[in-house]
Amino acid sequence: MNNQRIVLAFNGHPASCAAVKRLADACAADVIALIVDVGQGEDPEEVYGRAFTCGASNAHVVDRCEEFARRAVVPAVQSLTPLDERALRQLTYPVIAAALVDVARIEGADTVAHASVDTTLDAEIHALDPALRVLAPARDLMHQRLSAGAVHPDRHLLLRRARTPGTLSTPGTLGIPGTLGTLETATVTIGFEAGVPRSVNGVAMELPELIESLSLIGRQCHIDDSNPVPALVLLQGAYRASAGQGSVTLRLQAGSVVSGESRTNSEIHA
Repeated sequence: MNNQRIVLAFNGHPASCAAVKRLADACAADVIALIVDVGQGEDPEEVYGRAFTCGASNAHVVDRCEEFARRAVVPAVQSLTPLDERALRQLTYPVIAAALVDVARIEGADTVAHASVDTTLDAEIHALDPALRVLAPARDLMHQRLSAGAVHPDRHLLLRRARTPGTLSTPGTLGIPGTLGTLETATVTIGFEAGVPRSVNGVAMELPELIESLSLIGRQCHIDDSNPVPALVLLQGAYRASAGQGSVTLRLQAGSVVSGESRTNSEIHA
């Protein structure tokens, strides 16, 4: 075991997997993987196991679904402002930064790391703990390649997510047609009360469960694969169609939301 410890925000995607070995070799440090569950529709236990396969000396899974839902998702859905890939990704940064700071204190680490090339996450971490050292091996690698002329600056290869479709744990529970794996078409009905999403296909859910369920559906239909939390795309589309009242049925085809039909609460209960 090395004396130095580095807490790495780990999501199991190629960039974070590569970061484990890169940090361990370059810093002669024990890399502690931190898996932050914000309802992204991926099994945190599977990601936990992947961290050790990649060489992490320890790993933590922290559930920040509730915090993320109320702090980021609901305001983003209600804003009606279209969010690009970078803005969507940045919604998770305050929650990830807080988790990194908390686990670094638990582990007695003075260094944290992440696999993003965006400096915004560094700023979020330093706003909470200016003394922490922040490493970004994916960004360092990108700069090295840019300097060598090997990568065009417009090709953010290290930001690409692996296309790994999610699966529903119980087929048919959410009323989605098709079988486990990738769905070509699907419909999903999202119910709102006072601007807050409350149900999926008529099943009342707490916000964290609702976001995770919609993210699973979004991954199956490849709705914006670059989005860390696919539920955001579905929720924004539904909110626009209903102004946050009643229910909206979205029709999905592989890769996109193709239509939405809204109903008011009075129509639903009539």
